[in-house]
Amino acid sequence: MICAELIEKLASSQSKYSQLDAGLSVHKILEGMSETRLNGPQDEVKGFGSLGLNFNPSRIGCHSKSETKGDVTVKHAPFIGAAKELRVWLDASRK
Repeated sequence: MICAELIEKLASSQSKYSQLDAGLSVHKILEGMSETRLNGPQDEVKGFGSLGLNFNPSRIGCHSKSETKGDVTVKHAPFIGAAKELRVWLDASRK
């Protein structure tokens, strides 16, 4: 589901809110979660999972086609760890 689909679904399920209201709500929630990522170690959304940053230190990498070596810079990569409830629900819905 993309953000626009989430906004549309939220607006259609809550008749008292317009699509603009739903859009602002979704964007504020995502903005708040992104800002927390910059300032703290990890967020947890009960029943959904945890959101955090993985630190990847610099290293020497190898280009697979040209086989040349080069530096790979330091990176922070986001990760999402699914909660047990979400994993169980997904497994049950696939059967």
